[in-house]
Amino acid sequence: MVVKETENGRVRAWVLIKTESPEAAAHQLYEELGSQGGDSFVLVRADVVDYHYNLVVPVDAESWEALQDLVCTIQKRTGARETAIMRVVAHVPYPPHDTDGFITPQEAELYTDTESMKVGRQRNSPGCNPWG
Repeated sequence: MVVKETENGRVRAWVLIKTESPEAAAHQLYEELGSQGGDSFVLVRADVVDYHYNLVVPVDAESWEALQDLVCTIQKRTGARETAIMRVVAHVPYPPHDTDGFITPQEAELYTDTESMKVGRQRNSPGCNPWG
C-alpha cells in the first residue's frame, strides 16, 4: 500500500550534503540534534556515503517550514558546500516502520536495548525506529 505524505501532514525527506569532513559532521550533527526537536522534527540518523554528496540525513518534520528550518540548521552545522533535498512523497511499505532491518554481531555489542534486539534480520526494523 502506498500512502502520500500529505495525508498525515508530516514531511519526510532525505537531506543530501557535500561537506569537507563528513564523518566529523555526522557525529556532531547526530550528537547535537539526534535527541532534539520533540514533535517538530526528528533527525533519524546521519549516514556517511561514498558519493558526490557524502552525508545523507533522513529527517521527519511537522511541516514544510519546520523542514526548511531543520535543513538550514543542518547546513550550518555540517559546513555544507552543496545540499539537495529529496522529499519523500510515498512509502512502500506503509507505514514506513513496517520494514525489515539487519543487526550485525558487531552492532549488537553496541545496541542499547538488549532485550528486544537479536542478531540477524529484524522484522519491523530494529526497535522503535522513527522511520526507515
